[in-house]
Amino acid sequence: LDEGARYLLEYPYGCLEQKLSRAMPVITGAGLVESFGLGSLDTLKAETQKVFDRLPDYQHPSGGFCYWTGGCWKPDPYLSAYALEAAVLASKEGYDVDTDAVKRDADWLESYLGSEKADWAYPYSESEDYAARAYAVYALALNGRNMSAYFDKLYQKRDQVPYLAKAYMVKAATLLGFDAAASQKLAAE
Repeated sequence: LDEGARYLLEYPYGCLEQKLSRAMPVITGAGLVESFGLGSLDTLKAETQKVFDRLPDYQHPSGGFCYWTGGCWKPDPYLSAYALEAAVLASKEGYDVDTDAVKRDADWLESYLGSEKADWAYPYSESEDYAARAYAVYALALNGRNMSAYFDKLYQKRDQVPYLAKAYMVKAATLLGFDAAASQKLAAE
């Protein structure tokens, strides 16, 4: 655990996905970082805050997020869901997060869910698109948006969605107030 965690926390990250991957263990597991002596928690928290200070630099004018600063041709749905999840969790842990950037991302993700368009920053297979859509539903629900109608659409197609999408759907089901039977059915399939 020590070696793997140190690698995660010390790797020289560049793109937004990598920066969020470094920030998430500090946001969600600060106690473990401290317990295992994986670095100065104050330093790690300061570095995590820097990620959120620069988050708007990665935002596409449409509201979704890009992997790199300096603009991009198209935002990426999966990355945009990841950014929303990380921002919501960071905010709950007391990090300063740009609420306008979060709102614009959430609005963009809702627009993404309302579109059948699959022409994004990177070519997605049907399976990857389902995973990104399920992740968006979960991240939006975590942000307090009621995505029950879209969850129902995915649930009806659950025989087509990959396991990763089902995992996000299980998490979303709880947040959206679906009964435990729906979550159990998804987890068992």
